[in-house]
Amino acid sequence: MDFDPDEKRIEGTQEVIIKNTEMVELTELYFHLYPNAFKTPDAAPFPKTEFASAYPDGFSPGYINIKKVTGVSGPLEYEVEDTILKVVLDKPLKPQQQIKLTLEFTEVIPPSYGRFGYGQNTYNIANWYPILAVYDENGWNKDPYYAVGDPFYSDVGLYEVKIKAPKEYTIAAGGSLSDKKQDGAYNIWTFKTGLVRDFAWVAGSKFQTASDMVDGVKITSFYMKEDAVYGKKALEYAKKAIKFYSEYFAKYPYKEYTVAASDFYIGGMEYPNLVMIGRQFYNDGDLLEYVVVHETAHQWWVRPCGQQRSEGALVG
Repeated sequence: MDFDPDEKRIEGTQEVIIKNTEMVELTELYFHLYPNAFKTPDAAPFPKTEFASAYPDGFSPGYINIKKVTGVSGPLEYEVEDTILKVVLDKPLKPQQQIKLTLEFTEVIPPSYGRFGYGQNTYNIANWYPILAVYDENGWNKDPYYAVGDPFYSDVGLYEVKIKAPKEYTIAAGGSLSDKKQDGAYNIWTFKTGLVRDFAWVAGSKFQTASDMVDGVKITSFYMKEDAVYGKKALEYAKKAIKFYSEYFAKYPYKEYTVAASDFYIGGMEYPNLVMIGRQFYNDGDLLEYVVVHETAHQWWVRPCGQQRSEGALVG
């Protein structure tokens, strides 16, 4: 995957292996295309009262274009309707069989201070690739990208993600960094995960980092140079939270955990192995602690009923 911050674009190729664990044959597959929710002001997944905060520099569209879908035997027919991609299989996928698909896409990153977008310091890249919809007792779950709460319902999977980015950029991501190599003016970052529900990352050209270990887990805080004092406090808050929750909930199941300062007006948002923390909190130790500890808890528990507000902060 190629990340071009100057053009605000991503060029990606995704290979996905899908196993039919249901008791019925599948003749088509559905994927969520969440970036298409950012195409128009009316569709953008933000409450209208918060639109100015989500787009402080004004609205510009973001979206994903599917260029090609290929199966083992060649190109497959597909249709795109808003945030849903329908792929028609050339033959039914029977129970317990698996299929490998290759999806080629390009996307434009919007100037949004949300889960998918960019600000003055960071690119927040979440819910960004074609995500297989869940098939369950209700059939295919094709919920749109709601403005309030979490519409994301995903199966778990193993991810290996390669990100080619200009070498002045640092990538904070879910999973573990397994390789980083230079390719001219670029670096190629390779991340691998355990079983997770999705994969998110944050890119910035001004990031500094601080890391430490707690109970066998490597914890890393990404922050801006001018926020170093609070960036290191964020690390300490995350360490204490991981240790506490590992004792009271269950042992943290992954080897790494990342806290990334972000241009993120909502406050904080959790993803597997990674949380985004709004940079506006890196000047208040008490509030920063609250948001980091809250988001860390979501590594175990997903909120049942959307977002909540506290002390002026909107946290996921």
